[in-house]
Amino acid sequence: MNSRLHRLLYIIILSLLLLIYSCKTHNIVNNNAQKIKINSTAVNNKSFYKEYSIKLGYQLTGNEDMDYIKMVASWIGVPYKFGGCTREGIDCSCFVNTFYNDFFGITLKRRAEDMLSDIHTVDTTKLYMGDLIFFKITGQKVSHVGLYISKRRFIHASTSKGVMINSMDEPYYQKHYQGAGRVL
Repeated sequence: MNSRLHRLLYIIILSLLLLIYSCKTHNIVNNNAQKIKINSTAVNNKSFYKEYSIKLGYQLTGNEDMDYIKMVASWIGVPYKFGGCTREGIDCSCFVNTFYNDFFGITLKRRAEDMLSDIHTVDTTKLYMGDLIFFKITGQKVSHVGLYISKRRFIHASTSKGVMINSMDEPYYQKHYQGAGRVL
């Protein structure tokens, strides 16, 4: 009887040890898998921002919304067409309106000057992706609009080169800059 009890106690202790160490091993494996997943995500994000920095022509910060950046890149090179509202040809206000509707699900007014009533003015030091940038190119009224990306860059439909990215610091855009704002 003593030997049976001894054997039973041995089996119980052995089972407990296996149970304890198998859980610990499982946790170690899970923790390592999580670390690998996190590192893999960081590598994928880094390569995403590197690739899109090249596509957009300037170094992204790495904090931009990736879907926003993909959509920005998808529009580059679309030709300009006065009154146009398709990827075959688009003007500045329809570009902003289409982008806003597709990305944010918000419909803006059709003309650049009318969009001013849809925004809350924002200082250029506090601009964020999707803020509207307004210019007076011709006449006394706002006649051009673009969308802020990051690092003082904006995307817009230029009459000469179609949808493109420019810097707010370029002399031409500094001269014609009228204001910026966030959609209400």
